[in-house]
Amino acid sequence: MNLKTKYLIPLSLKLFFLSVISQPALAENNAKLESRHSLEINLLAGELDSDLAQLGFNDEDTKHYSLSYNYKFDSGFYTGIGYLDGESGSLSLVDDLFGEDELVYDAIYVKGGYQYLLSQRQAFFADVSVLRYDVNLLLNGESSISENGTGLGLTVGWRYQPGNRIGFQVAIDNIQLNSDFDILSVGGGLSYSF
Repeated sequence: MNLKTKYLIPLSLKLFFLSVISQPALAENNAKLESRHSLEINLLAGELDSDLAQLGFNDEDTKHYSLSYNYKFDSGFYTGIGYLDGESGSLSLVDDLFGEDELVYDAIYVKGGYQYLLSQRQAFFADVSVLRYDVNLLLNGESSISENGTGLGLTVGWRYQPGNRIGFQVAIDNIQLNSDFDILSVGGGLSYSF
């Protein structure tokens, strides 16, 4: 038996054995990455920081929802596209029934982000959005300001996925529609991975 055969055969057997026993771990990692796509819905309530008081608009409470499609590149980086729709006022129906002054906004956005895995089911995340928005300010039922433009958003939060395809999250969201409209919100959402 020569020296090559003496070392090559045991080394080949060891590599084969290691590859066989590592297959379940590789399959588990691939199963995690199979769910690269997700749909997400969020509901947030917050506060509007603006200089609209000089026009007679004093409602600082806001609420909005967002719908988005997300794609994960790997376990950390992701991107997405979505739609956001919101208005001034609290989550109370009484305020909405009797208020005539209203700020209405909506946007289409693209986002990029990163999630830091705390465990298989939990992660901290942060994403940055670029928004194409429309804003309308209604005073006494009539349009006072109507504009569109490009804005920025920043979201940080915590995500939990209990093992099925449904996930939960809580987040803090800051949206700057222009220099006059800065919205800081807190809320939560649901996601479905596929």
